[in-house]
Formats: sequence, structure tokens, C-alpha cells
Amino acid sequence: MSLPDLSTASTKSNCPLCNKLVKVTKLGLLPSHRNQKIKCPQSGFPILSPAIPRTLNAFSALALAQPIVTIPTLTDVPTSPIVPTSTAGNALTFNPTDSTDVEIFLVIPKPFVISRIPKGARLQVAKHLSKNLTSLINNYSSIKHWLDTLSFAFTTLQVPDPASKKSLTQQIKDATIYPLPINHFSTSFKGDDTDKNKNHKNDLLIKAKLISKKLDNLNVKSAIRLATVGKDKSFVKFFADTLLEISLMRGTLSRLPAHQAFFLLKNYLLIPKILYTLRSSRIFQYDVNLAAHELEIKYLTEDILNLKFGDLSWLQATLPTKSGGIGIRSPSLLSVSAFISSRLSCEPIIHALTKHPDPLLPQAIDLWKSLSLVDPPSSTLQKDWDKPLIGNSVAYLKSWSQPEDHSLLFFISADSGYEFLEAFPSRNLDQLLSNDELRHAIGLRLNCNMVIPYHCILCQMPVNSKGRHSLHCKRCRGRFIRHSKCNDTIARALKYAGIPSTLEPTGLYNSDGKRPDGSTMIPWKRGEFLTWDFSCIDPLAPSNINRDALVDAETNKLAKYSPSLPANYTFLPLIATTLTSFGSHALAFFKELGKRISTRTEDPNEGYYLRQRLALNIIKSNYLSFIFSMTDTS
Repeated sequence: MSLPDLSTASTKSNCPLCNKLVKVTKLGLLPSHRNQKIKCPQSGFPILSPAIPRTLNAFSALALAQPIVTIPTLTDVPTSPIVPTSTAGNALTFNPTDSTDVEIFLVIPKPFVISRIPKGARLQVAKHLSKNLTSLINNYSSIKHWLDTLSFAFTTLQVPDPASKKSLTQQIKDATIYPLPINHFSTSFKGDDTDKNKNHKNDLLIKAKLISKKLDNLNVKSAIRLATVGKDKSFVKFFADTLLEISLMRGTLSRLPAHQAFFLLKNYLLIPKILYTLRSSRIFQYDVNLAAHELEIKYLTEDILNLKFGDLSWLQATLPTKSGGIGIRSPSLLSVSAFISSRLSCEPIIHALTKHPDPLLPQAIDLWKSLSLVDPPSSTLQKDWDKPLIGNSVAYLKSWSQPEDHSLLFFISADSGYEFLEAFPSRNLDQLLSNDELRHAIGLRLNCNMVIPYHCILCQMPVNSKGRHSLHCKRCRGRFIRHSKCNDTIARALKYAGIPSTLEPTGLYNSDGKRPDGSTMIPWKRGEFLTWDFSCIDPLAPSNINRDALVDAETNKLAKYSPSLPANYTFLPLIATTLTSFGSHALAFFKELGKRISTRTEDPNEGYYLRQRLALNIIKSNYLSFIFSMTDTS
């Protein structure tokens, strides 16, 4: 049955509830209206008229909650498999025989559904949706299964009752077990098997039974991750909207402290917002638009950090934090690996539905091969596809860098050299860096030019534009502040664990009369007391290039203090670097201390928080050293 011409349809209609004559919107909905100063409950509902403007396929109706969908049903199912005759976008068209069209008009109210499924209910919702899809495909001619699938969002994902005492997650889980009744849906069916409808049948957008027989042995999570194929216009609009958002971010984030703005930018506002689009669409084909998008991200990051990125600095910035970057990922490189991993994880269900190979997947894999120059991995995880691209970027950085820059990449990529970037920027937690402290920390990490060349006012040594001299200047007083702050943080952490300690204990002298930095007042392990000595070295100092400075410093500390201590004392060398990485003894001690604090606070991340506080103390002291080398602070 073909829909009538909308141009001849009336623009006004009587409300079926209050019988008031109102002007119908372009979408066939009744606008908000009142009758005798009382708002009519029928407002926003579609009218029961054949002049409903759009006919969509089942999955579009499920996603967009449109009021009408045309559903085919087959009276006689052919025994031989049906082969699709053509492909148009997402839709497959067929030439079935002896078929009858059944139009189902769903009168659905305005969709008050939740915008985000709670994490604890996602798996159960996915299982419920997978069950509905399986039942629909196995019983494609059943009107009940079509209604269950089309009304899934309304019966399961409705906004819960705010007055309920149950949590949002629990209410969504209950809705998957006991869906809401479809009492507000009205259906009318009309079949027509005349010859004039044969062409209309070929244009139907869904042939559920003919697409696949079953969805057996599939991951239920894949059922709601069907990849989409967007049109060129939609991608152009996507890039335009994204660039507009970035321009609006620049004005908003400029009013925040740089540390908070950078934290929001990295973790929420850039790649996390478009990652779903990167994974589910062929956006990797739009390399020019992606390059323009990345350029706007670069300008926004420069504005927040007050730094100027060169080509190598920006390439390093787009690496993950564990690989030496700052976590502002490049959408150009990320789009390929994200799309491939998503398509491979959904490949079984896509093949079961379409019976055809995905034409976009070979194109994406060929592009990935040209970028990575290695064989594709067999995994479906995005990190496995992303790792070769990251390795190529790191190798390119090393090929253009100096020997001291190799040491920089090595230490900032260590196990703890990136953790300060993940610290929550809160002033109440004393974890908020000032704008200048953050600029100095990021500039040092990315090897940026931060200062005009000058001479150190303390030792008269020349300092280049990188400003690294202050980190190892022997006359700079910033290292004493750093030493004191870090020891206070360690003593405070021991106190939180219920272990009293003292700084610079008396009676524990080595051969040259120096004392360790601290000691516990009760036994630490096996009845032995713990003593420690903290040092922060600069791995970029000329004397530390081309050698493992952390291991050498730990060995020297052990040789200096261990022989002179009493037998019931255990000595630990706690060595850190100005790039916020730690030695092996320090990492083991912080891990054990974090476990002991966790037994009191019941937070398993206490060791991680301790390393973050120490790293932030080092960064703040580094900036003081940087200022002391340029300005007379007397």
C-alpha cells in the first residue's frame, strides 16, 4: 500500500482526545495545545491518519523511535535461499515471491528514554536485545516479535520513576525481566497482494528472515554494536559540528585553570567524545578532514598549555601517556585501528545478517598496512592494532632526536613516568598545578622550547632554550625544597598506615657522619626497622647520559648506608628522577605501603595516589629550580 501524497494532506486535524481543531506539524504530530485552560495529554502524539510522513526500516524505527514502520511478512517461505539483488547503503533489496505487505502503525508517545544505559545493566540489556533479535529472525512473520523489537526502547529503556527507592541500574535490570506492557500502542493491519504493489515490495528496507536464519553462538555484546555506513553529507556535518564545538571549547576552557582544562580536554572533551564515531563509521577515508580536525586540536592544546609545538613535539604529544606522550591522541591514526577492531569484533554478526563480506574492512586493513609496515595481528582488541602505529611514531622520534632526547623518552615511558598526568586536579587535595608549573612539566616532557637562552645567575653556566640546566645545577635551592617535601610525604603515608616514623633519626650515622632521611619507630618486616634515604636525580644531566642513572644511584646508596647500620635495620634507597619516574626499590616500597594503607581506607589505589603526590611535589620543585636559575630571589 503506497502512502498518499503529503502535498494534498490537510494541515489541520481534530484532536482525537479533546476534539479541538489544531494545526498538525510537518512530522504529523499534534502540537502542544490546551482545552479550557487544561493541557491536553494528546500533545506530541502522532495522529491516526494515513498521511504519516515517513516509512523507515525496523532498525531505524528502533533507533529513532519513528511512529510508523512498514514490515513485510511472507505467506509462503521459499525452500531455496534468497540471494539479494542489490545493495543500497545499509539496506538489502530482494525479489521474494508470494509475499504480502503488512503495515503496522505504532502510535508511540514522545520517547522519554534514558540517554545512557548504566554500566551495571549494559550486559543484561544487551542479552535482552539479542534475545529479541534472535526471536525476530527465527520467527520473522510474527507480529508479536516485531512489536517487541520495535518497542524495545520504550518498554525497557524508559526513564525510571524518580520516586522509586531502587537505583537506576536495578530499575533497568527489572525492566529487562518484566518489560512495560505495550498498552499505549495501537496496531492496524492491512494486506494487499495486487500487482501494483510488486514494485513497492522490492523497495522494502527489511527482510528479516531472508537476511539470516539464526544468531547462534554469537557474543551478545555484538548485538548492539552493528557497524553503520554513513553518507558523505553526514560526515561533512559531523566535522562541521565538531570544529564548532572545539571553537566553543576554546572560550570556555580559557576561564579555567590550565591543569583542570587540560584534564577535561584529555579525558572527556576530545577523542572520548568521537571515539564511537571512529569505531563505527568509515571516517578514516576522510583524511583531509581528519587532518584539519587534528590541527584544531593542536591549536586548542597550545592555547591551554601556553606552549608552541613543533612537528616532533606534536607527534610525541599524540602518543599515549605510557609511550611518552600526553594522551591527546591523533584522530587520523586512531580512526584506522578503532574501525578495524570494531568491525572484526562485529564481523560474525554482520556476516550472519548480510551473508556478504564487508567491503570496508579490506580497505581499512590495506590502509593500516601502509601506515604500520607490519603484518596485521589476529586480535580484535584496539590496543593490539594501535601498538604498531605507536611503535612507528616512537621509532621516528628516536631517528630525529639527540642522545639526551633518547634518555628523555626512556624515562618518561617508564612504569611511573606518566602518572602525574592522570592525577585529579583538585586544590583541596593539593594536586592542582599552577599554569606555569604545568607548562614547565609538559614542555620538559615534550622537549619544547620554553625560554630564551640565558646564563644561570647561580653558576654562570649557559642555558639553552630547553631550560634543563636548572634541574641539575648544584647551587640551585629548588632541590632542597624537593627533598624536604618528598620526605614529608613519605612520613605522612607511613602515619596513614599506622606506622610512626621519624625524619633524620639520631644514632644512625655512616662512615662520613651522614644520617639517612628517615626511619620507622616500630618494626617494618620480620622484626626489622626500616630506614630510607630519598634522592632525586636528573637523568638528562651530561654525566648521566648513556647510562642507567637509576640503577647506579640505588647501588651507590646501598653501598653508602647498608654496612654502617645495625643488624636489626633494613635500608631502602628511594630514588626518583626529575621526570617523575622511580627506581625499582622505591616502586616495591610504595606498592607495599599502599597495600597497608588500603587495609585502613579500603581503597586499592593508595599506592598509585602516593606516587602521584610525590610526582606532583617533584614537578612543583622543578619549576622553582627553573625560576631560581633566572631570577635573583634573595
